Amino acid sequence: MKIYSQEELKEILGLHKLWWEGHTGGIKADLSYSNLSGANLRGVNLSNADLSNVDLSYADLRGADLRCTDLRDACLSSADLSSADLSYADLRGADLRGADLRDAVLRCTDLRDAVLRCTDLSGADLSNVDLRDATLSNANLSYADLSNVDLRDATLSNANLRYADLRYSIGNSEEVKTIQTDQYHISYTKDTMAIGCEQHTIEEWFNFDDETIDNMDKGKSLKWWLKNKETLRSITKGETL
Repeated sequence: MKIYSQEELKEILGLHKLWWEGHTGGIKADLSYSNLSGANLRGVNLSNADLSNVDLSYADLRGADLRCTDLRDACLSSADLSSADLSYADLRGADLRGADLRDAVLRCTDLRDAVLRCTDLSGADLSNVDLRDATLSNANLSYADLSNVDLRDATLSNANLRYADLRYSIGNSEEVKTIQTDQYHISYTKDTMAIGCEQHTIEEWFNFDDETIDNMDKGKSLKWWLKNKETLRSITKGETL
């Protein structure tokens, strides 16, 4: 793997900044197959750069701009990516084990086959992310935005999904399950259920009075709820109909 000195890295980042800003003489950064383990890249702009197969383990990438960056098969284990912007980045096959992604933006990121075991994703924006076949066992997804996320065949054993936004997500049929009805998309876990744009604990759903349900989607929700309530109660309890 290529190893860069601090001066070489500084020059590459400077030329990338010029390229990003559209100035003459700028060059898009290509750091693929390089060893940047432990590097201090806090707040850098590497948007659209080629970081495929790079070793960024233990690197400081807090607040970094990594939008649309190619991070395929990159090693980001134990990296600090808190508050980094990874929107539209390609993270297919990336190793993010133990990484800190608190409050990071991963909107529309491709994380297929990525390893996120024990990763802290609390509060992260993962809306519209492709997480098919991703490994998220023991990951912290509390308060994460998982709306419209594709979790098919993802591993979520022992993942913390407390207060995660699961609206319109596609589950893995184990920890997160989904149902498409004639009117609403439903995603649910062992204690939370999202129906359409409303998400509440399962206990809350079955304790709501008719007026509260009716106000959720005036003229539509109450009739649907009364028709499907007992079926949903049985399904969320794991009972066979």
